Amino acid sequence: MATTSTIYLPAEVRLMVVGHLLADDAYDANDQGMHERQRDLWNLCLVSFGWYEAAIKALYVAPQLWRGNKFTLFTKTVCPSRAIQNQQRREHIRTPDFGSWVEDLNMSRLVHQSSNSQTARLLGNVKKSLTSFTAPQMGIAVNCLGLIAKCQRLKHLDMSLVPGSVFGFPRLKQLVHKLPELQILHLPRSMALTRTTQEDGRWPSKLSTMSLGGSMDAELMLDFDWPPSLSRLVLRHCISFDTPVMEDLLSHDHLCTHLQALTIGRSNLEMFEDGMGSEILYELQQLTYLKLPWDLLPYLFLVPPNVPGVADEEGEVPILPLRVLEITKDYFSDHDAELDFSFSLSRALDENLRNLLALGIERSCRSLLESRFQELDAKIWDHVSSIPDSELMDSGIDDLGIYFIEEDPE
Repeated sequence: MATTSTIYLPAEVRLMVVGHLLADDAYDANDQGMHERQRDLWNLCLVSFGWYEAAIKALYVAPQLWRGNKFTLFTKTVCPSRAIQNQQRREHIRTPDFGSWVEDLNMSRLVHQSSNSQTARLLGNVKKSLTSFTAPQMGIAVNCLGLIAKCQRLKHLDMSLVPGSVFGFPRLKQLVHKLPELQILHLPRSMALTRTTQEDGRWPSKLSTMSLGGSMDAELMLDFDWPPSLSRLVLRHCISFDTPVMEDLLSHDHLCTHLQALTIGRSNLEMFEDGMGSEILYELQQLTYLKLPWDLLPYLFLVPPNVPGVADEEGEVPILPLRVLEITKDYFSDHDAELDFSFSLSRALDENLRNLLALGIERSCRSLLESRFQELDAKIWDHVSSIPDSELMDSGIDDLGIYFIEEDPE
C-alpha cells in the first residue's frame, strides 16, 4: 500500500519565505503588485496552521483596501462591534490584536466607504505599529487629528487628498509637532499656508521630506518656518505659483544651504506666464537632484540660450552641483518643440551641468533626445568616469547615464 508523508518545514524557514514575499521588489507599489502580494500571503495562510501562524501578521502589514468589499471586511476584523466583543468575552474567545500588526494604512483609493467616526475608530485601533498613513479624500475630519497624533511610530504622513478647508495649517503643524519619528509629510494640495506661532509647536527633528501645494504668499515664504532637517522638497498643485513666489520660497536661507532634492510638478499654476526666467536654482548650494517638466529648463537658466544670463563678470557660467536630473512631460502646450532641445542640453553638459551623472526621462519625452541620444549618454558617462569610486559609491545614485522613468500622474 502506498503511503504519503508530509514534508515538515521548520518555523524559521516558513518565516524566511514570508519575509521574502514582503521584501521582493517584484511586488511593486501599484495596484496589481499589492493585490498579488496579498493574494500570495492569503494562500499561504490556507496551507496549514503552521503557515497561518507564519503569514497572518504579514497579511496585515500593508492591507489592500480598495477592491470589492475588502475595506468593510478589514474594519469588521480590526474594529469589531461592541456586541461581538461582549460575545467573545462571554465565550472566553481570545482573538489577536489585528490592528497592532498594521504598519502601512493607505486609504487614498477610498471614496465614500468610510465616515469621519469610522476613520477615527480605525486609527485608534492601528496606532501601535503604524509607520505610514495616507488619508482619504472623504471621511476624515478634525476629530481624527488627535488619533493620528497618538501614532508615535509614524514616519510617513500623506494628507495630500484632504481638502484644505477641513483644518488650517497651524492646526496641522500642532499635530505634526507630536510625531517625533515623522520623516515625510505631504500637506493637503489645497491648503493655504499661513503664519504660525510658537504655540503651534516645532517641526519634528527628523522631518526631511515635505510636499507643498495650495496657495502661498510671496512675503510669507521669505521667512517661512521650514523644518530644520528638511532636505527634499516637492512642489505640486501650487496656486498662483508665479516667479516672485517661487523665488521668495527658494531663496530662503535654510533652503539655499540645506535643500538637496527638488521636484517641480506640472500641476502648479501660473509658472513663468510672464515669460521671464529665474536664476534661483543657482542659489541652492546643495541641490543634487532636480525633477521638472523639460520645457522649464530654459526658464530656469539650465540650458542655452539662457545660461549666459547667469555668467559671472569674467563670462564663466557657474557649475551647478546637480548629480541627477529627471525631466517629465512639458508644462506649456503652445511652445515650439523643434527648438532642438537635445542640442541645448548637450551644450549644458559641457558647461553648467558638468557635474551631472544621471539623466532620467519619461518615455513619452524620448523623441526630444533621439537625434543626440548616444552623444548625450557618452558625455554623462565621461562625467561618471571622472568621479573617484569612493565618491560615486557615497552618492547613492542607482542609475547612471540616461535611463527612463515612469510617467508621474501627480
